[in-house]
Amino acid sequence: MRTALTCSSESVGANTSALGKFLSSVPQSTVSLPATQPTSFARDAKSFYPLPYQVYYGSLALPTTSYTSAEGAPLQVLAQLLTHKHLHHEIREKG
Repeated sequence: MRTALTCSSESVGANTSALGKFLSSVPQSTVSLPATQPTSFARDAKSFYPLPYQVYYGSLALPTTSYTSAEGAPLQVLAQLLTHKHLHHEIREKG
């Protein structure tokens, strides 16, 4: 796993320490997901890792098709729409 920190010079130490604690809590084993079976992402546990930031972000990674498959191009367009919050604006502002 690769990580990057973007912060001011006075918070580098605290951020590096917090990131190190988080990375040490992540399991080291590799998980392989079967491509043919549906995967349930439901979890009963919620995790909160306090970091020295004023803003927090959440994310979810889902397995999908290869970028070379026929479904790859439409999914890339959809990802761009979601990334640039086009759909959020359309749904929230226009109903």
